[in-house]
Amino acid sequence: MPVKRVFLIKPAYKDSYYKYNDLPAGLGYISQALDNNNVDNIVFDMHADKNTDNLLETIGKFSPELIGLSLMSYRFLRHYELITLIKSNCPNIPIVVGGPHVSTFREDVLRKCESIDYGITLEGDETIVELCYNIKSPSLVKGLIYRENSDICYTGDRPLITDLDKLDFPKYIRFDLKKYEFITIVTSRGCPFRCIYCPVIYTIGNKWRCRAAISVVNEIEYWSKRGFRRFEFGDDNFTLRRERVLEICNEIENRNLSGIKIGLGNGIRADRVDKPLLSRMKEVGFSYVAFGVEAGNNKVLKALNKGETIEKIEDGIKAACDVGFPVHLFFLLGSPTETEEDVKDSVRLAIKYPVEDVRFYNILPFPNSVLYKKILKEGGFIRDPESHLNDSSHWVFSPVFETPELSKDDRIRLLKWANKVTKRHTNRVIKNRKIEQLKNKGIPSLMARFIVNVGMIESIRKILLKIRLWHNAKKILFQQ
Repeated sequence: MPVKRVFLIKPAYKDSYYKYNDLPAGLGYISQALDNNNVDNIVFDMHADKNTDNLLETIGKFSPELIGLSLMSYRFLRHYELITLIKSNCPNIPIVVGGPHVSTFREDVLRKCESIDYGITLEGDETIVELCYNIKSPSLVKGLIYRENSDICYTGDRPLITDLDKLDFPKYIRFDLKKYEFITIVTSRGCPFRCIYCPVIYTIGNKWRCRAAISVVNEIEYWSKRGFRRFEFGDDNFTLRRERVLEICNEIENRNLSGIKIGLGNGIRADRVDKPLLSRMKEVGFSYVAFGVEAGNNKVLKALNKGETIEKIEDGIKAACDVGFPVHLFFLLGSPTETEEDVKDSVRLAIKYPVEDVRFYNILPFPNSVLYKKILKEGGFIRDPESHLNDSSHWVFSPVFETPELSKDDRIRLLKWANKVTKRHTNRVIKNRKIEQLKNKGIPSLMARFIVNVGMIESIRKILLKIRLWHNAKKILFQQ
């Protein structure tokens, strides 16, 4: 008998970039695929509810025939413990895991966690449905890792989905949308570039595939009609094809989808934008852009195989600032060949323009990446290369490896310094923007400065939040 009830889980990731509730588009696509094939399902987001007792109680009430989890590598040992706990309470329900962690480590995931029955590699939209219909014959399902007696078997990679338009976009029927701040939309998959630190080729593929403009805007319009106005595009390469971006902009305008705000917080390549394109994007509702800069000079960019020049990157940043976008910049620190002077080049670039957010991240060697193999060969690891991802994060100042140019202590010191310097810069930029907003509303310059300076003091802001005046004023002073 095919599986008719599936319980999906999004684990929590402490100390990661989940500072608010991200609507997990990946699980959204999985849930939608199950809905479209008459498989009842429920989604439990452990970022919104971390209580394992509540999780187990909800599983018991739903009585699923299959439990699925999507895993990143960060905190994977903790999530193995969670899976083991679930299995001990539900010994007769098979557990399937997917996501980047499984696509990277493959059969090793089932070896390390005996409570996992199945693993799905790469894209799971079709694989999960086939598993539900072939739960007793897993060898028939492409892209599936499974147990057969004492052996762990893999049916081989499933071809990537080339026609993304044939997939129904997530309606998030099984999600409590009140818990999320915006709707996540994915308009493309894959990345054709070969940055040495990136494991994307092993998790979602090197071939870039995209949805048609009409499909993307259909999704925006669907949610707009339901009252949603904030969207985040989760693509790695949204602006890769200029003509498609313009088609999306034209389609948004033609349908009169006004009042929407679209963020590009995942980052886009600065060499794939220019002032006319960015101006058009801003006209139709794109609200901010982020650039994955990574380094401040051509030497380090070349070492990372970024495929961009610092001149093109600066052009993109300047164009976005000139257009009036709030601009966010992402840098990596500790790359091969990078020296302290190179880090200073990155900081100089970060504070050269009126950008509103800058993040310096700890570079991590993901298994199978070129960076990982290089460090392993050269003996640079200062932590266990097999398990460091369990508690290593871009957002934690805990280096995994050293280079001849930068020691562990150097990296920690420079990370703290770079983020401190750039934070001062972005605070000034944000303060000046808020002052200009008040001046444009007719408030005298000195009064505007006083209001903003007071409002940006955290302790005072907390007090003001308790009175009604602040609730009205914050819409003007602190809107993003």
